[in-house]
Amino acid sequence: MLVRVRAAEEARVRAIDAVYGSVVAIYGNDRQGGGSGVLFDPAGFALTNHHVIAGSADGGWAGLADGKLYRWKLVGTDPGGDLAVIRLSGKDKFPFAPIGDSDLVRVGDWALAMGNPFALAEDQRPSVSLGIVSGVNRFQEGSGLNQLVYGNCIQVDSSINPGNSGGPLFNLRGQIIGINGRGSFEERGRVNVGLGYAISANQIKRFLPELLAAKITQHGTLDCVFSNREGGVICATLNLDSPAAKAGLALGDRLLAFEGVRISDANQFTNLITTYPAGWPVEMLVEREGRERELHVRLSALPYERLVRGANPQPERLPEPKQGKAKEAAFPLHEAGKVRDSKLNQEMAKGLIAKWRAMENGVSGGFEAKAEIRRGGQVVGWQMLKVATGGQVSAEYEIDGLRTTMLCDGQECSKNSQRIARGKAMLDPHFAQGIVLSALVEDNALSGWGEVALDGSDKANGRLCYRLSVADRATSEQCFIWLSAYDDDGQPRIELVKTGVGLDDDEPIASTLCGSSFTERRALVHGLAEEQELEIVSAVGERVATVRAPSIDGSVYARAIEFAQRRTVKVFGAGIGRNAGYASGIVVSANGQIVTAQGVFLGADNLRVTMADGQTHSATVIRRSNELQAALLQMDAATPEFFDLSKPLTVAPGEWVLAVSNAFKVADGNERLSANIGVLSMRTPINARRGLLDFPYQAEAYLYDAITSNPGAEGGAVVTADGQLMGMIGRVIESKSSGTRLNYAVPVDVMAKFVHGELAPTSAATSNATTKADLGLRLFSLGGRRGPAYIDRISPGGPAAAAGLKTDDLIVSIDGQIVRDASDFRRIVEALPVGVEVQVEVKRKNELLSVRITPVEEK
Repeated sequence: MLVRVRAAEEARVRAIDAVYGSVVAIYGNDRQGGGSGVLFDPAGFALTNHHVIAGSADGGWAGLADGKLYRWKLVGTDPGGDLAVIRLSGKDKFPFAPIGDSDLVRVGDWALAMGNPFALAEDQRPSVSLGIVSGVNRFQEGSGLNQLVYGNCIQVDSSINPGNSGGPLFNLRGQIIGINGRGSFEERGRVNVGLGYAISANQIKRFLPELLAAKITQHGTLDCVFSNREGGVICATLNLDSPAAKAGLALGDRLLAFEGVRISDANQFTNLITTYPAGWPVEMLVEREGRERELHVRLSALPYERLVRGANPQPERLPEPKQGKAKEAAFPLHEAGKVRDSKLNQEMAKGLIAKWRAMENGVSGGFEAKAEIRRGGQVVGWQMLKVATGGQVSAEYEIDGLRTTMLCDGQECSKNSQRIARGKAMLDPHFAQGIVLSALVEDNALSGWGEVALDGSDKANGRLCYRLSVADRATSEQCFIWLSAYDDDGQPRIELVKTGVGLDDDEPIASTLCGSSFTERRALVHGLAEEQELEIVSAVGERVATVRAPSIDGSVYARAIEFAQRRTVKVFGAGIGRNAGYASGIVVSANGQIVTAQGVFLGADNLRVTMADGQTHSATVIRRSNELQAALLQMDAATPEFFDLSKPLTVAPGEWVLAVSNAFKVADGNERLSANIGVLSMRTPINARRGLLDFPYQAEAYLYDAITSNPGAEGGAVVTADGQLMGMIGRVIESKSSGTRLNYAVPVDVMAKFVHGELAPTSAATSNATTKADLGLRLFSLGGRRGPAYIDRISPGGPAAAAGLKTDDLIVSIDGQIVRDASDFRRIVEALPVGVEVQVEVKRKNELLSVRITPVEEK
């Protein structure tokens, strides 16, 4: 039992450690007040409550667990659901936590509430309270007209007090499952009584695109009322001019399902619809006279009271320790539902496009794709789509014998050789595909037309999406882009899902579902139900050609990098002076053998290896090679992720190579290792030095122009573009002929011989010398075997004298092994092979020196 308790405690501590840095303490411009938030994106985007930021107008200060304050600015806010997004500045990369799936939350789950209750965190470090989920799908009424409503929220008994508002509710996997915002306080004043409420993560996900679009968002309505009657949920009142009525909803219809959720109670429906933004396309299943009907409609917007400065409602006063009372709310005047900062909105759109490019495999610069057009499985035509630089787009297609050719040079458009307005050209669904893709694959491709903007939240092909628009300034005509926010498993992923020339059934809508690969299979559809009209299938199953030479896009090699990252580890040991106590390593066997570079860090008693999943294991040195400047480690854990050294490899100069390592210890914990790209120069012997001494490497090496000659990179993996291991990154060295740093790798075939023990051992770790070695020096005897390894005497004409060592020098390491005291010195020297040169590092006053010494036989 005690073992299980301790294991549970350790799991909670790990979960807290993982997300601790993401929690934000939020203050106004005067650094007063108090509220909380949580970073969900490394670019500085954070979630909080609307009522936390409402009193601070457009910005203020934010404190993080590092003890520092950062400026924040408002991005978007949701008065209806008490949610807001702010952006912190002052740091290139912020710690953040992922948003989880609140549909998986169950009563009894552990829940961690974190934040700044009562503004106690003067050092900005958040408070943590542990409890359980005590209820799901709760409803808390709002304040004012349609504001601060908590629908389908999570109820917890974790302590939520004034100041916790806006802070995260985590599960023990470190995922944000809600944003804390309400508590039942009134019966006992301002003291928590174990009833707190958090906005659910899935509601947050649906509103995030709206908030990132720099809007004051609105919640959706069907403009009707459902009541419990006759054993069902019946439409009791209905605005006959509403979109729902136009979509086919009628008085007396029985509601069976809403957005895939079976409805059994009118309150359940009310609770659910509050979690959807205005404009969201919903699917309803209704029954009329015994027949079921499926309806599709976009939700109308619920109105707010006019948002005026100083008049916003707040459900609870935020503590003001220095002044004793809350400030009056002040909020920027703006029309709800509209973009309030177009420049910020366009910045958000460009950021999403950049993320899409990083994840897309292949579409960059320009492309050409030919496809068959089918109807009901029969070929009825063909399509050729080309996208080039500068907004140049052409679409040529033939359907049922009618051929159409459309062109754009980036400014003017034509259809069948006749000039037409750009706005009119955008309404052709085949041509619009090219316009949209031109905007995606090239920055400023359509700058002469208008800007790409983030419209907000939407759904396409059943997935939550960011909807972007491309507008023609002259005609205000638009075409649209749907980029997914998550994949089918709920993981963040930006993919092109759909392009379109309209949004609603009463418009000439014609959209193209793109799926995961635009150039393979698409479908021309119409309406919110996305009913298929035509199927468009690539004639060759892949991109046919490029309009121009493809740019070098690192995302093309994402699979190879990810493959190498899972098989490359971080190695941590001892550091001395400017010699780093960390490096990289390559896993080369299922039983946990690791190849790394030679270095001082290997002399540590507690040598540690951190795997790609963040798990850390201890390791020991099996053997070393002075000729390869390499070492073989044994980790105390098995792993299925390793490089197979037996696979043959052929790689030629000029081919792309990828290097994966922990250069400068940039990657911490389970962060992915750094990757570099370059081309292979040659395989050749190297003539180099390390510092002032010749580098003893005695094998051929791969030279390339990927920059890897950096501390911590040594021991990392160099792979081909398809992920095959080429070699191990070598130590930081310089060319003797040019004085420049060399980027090199030990070839995989040479590594294999070392791993299999086919190279003669020459290092101190494996020497079986029968004669004792002597370095020609003696240590101070003061302190005995545990005394520091200071040199007392130098033998005239001996190895130490020849190397330039002096009395009072402190011996730091020998051949990469740390010398902590006289006992270490004797043990290491006794194992040295006579006549084999070793590297000795000494400290002379404040300087660290490295020399080469060849031991002689002890007389």
